[in-house]
Amino acid sequence: MAVILASMPGSWEWIACQRHRLAIAGTAIFALAMFLFSRGALRSDTPADAGIATLFTWVWVLAFLGYGYRHLSFSNPLLRWARDASYPVSSCVGSARPGWSSA
Repeated sequence: MAVILASMPGSWEWIACQRHRLAIAGTAIFALAMFLFSRGALRSDTPADAGIATLFTWVWVLAFLGYGYRHLSFSNPLLRWARDASYPVSSCVGSARPGWSSA
């Protein structure tokens, strides 16, 4: 789902526009789940529990992506330098891991 969503044109802008609604929805899902648990209407380790947990997780992931897109979409000379300087290091570390072959 994430690959499809990220590759769709305009999806990042939509997520950024919906970030407040997604955060509110995530909070509401959490509150509803806690209410249902306290009343005994929702039991742990059931398919309903797993479904609510999955929905809660995806809503918050999208909310955080929206906030990140909105507030972290900028560049400056220090960020460009750090990105270019860290790439060779990450390439060397990744290829030097035990059990990994570069072939």
